[in-house]
Amino acid sequence: FNYIIIRLECVRSRRCLHRYPKRIILVRHAQSQGNVDNSVYSHTPDAKLQITAKGRIQAKEAGQILKELLGSESLGFYVSPFVRSKQTYEEIRRAFTDDQVLFWREDPRIREQEWGNFQTPENMPRVMAERRSIGAFYYRFPTGESGADVYDRVSNFLESLYRDMEKGKCGENAVIVSHGLFCRLI
Repeated sequence: FNYIIIRLECVRSRRCLHRYPKRIILVRHAQSQGNVDNSVYSHTPDAKLQITAKGRIQAKEAGQILKELLGSESLGFYVSPFVRSKQTYEEIRRAFTDDQVLFWREDPRIREQEWGNFQTPENMPRVMAERRSIGAFYYRFPTGESGADVYDRVSNFLESLYRDMEKGKCGENAVIVSHGLFCRLI
């Protein structure tokens, strides 16, 4: 009950707004092996794909752009556990001082859509035709998930992000390093 009273007082007076970040910044991972060569999905697990040399440059540039935007402001990072997202984060992180970065947290809820364990090239035309007939958002890949499944994960993550924001944990900026579908759904 005391929490409700305090919360209502915060809303009335707007005193608690300083706890929320100024910005929530979404970053899609840099160019990965899968962006260059789709055949890697047939023999390498999606979570283990790495960024390319060009991707490393893109991630460094993203760090520089964010540094110019944020200056000396504080930030917290939420990062997908997929290798390409963690590598993107590591390059971006180099642009900031230890004092600026309050935390970084790996969160599996912001990972890429599960397209199945391996995508065999000979099966993909059939799978994609089936997906078109059902609809991209609702089609669940064999041994994978649908866009609707990802939406549920995103919603759950946002609830946690909101709790972190209420507690003032994000600092002045929350940066989420994730994947294309996640960024579109948020």
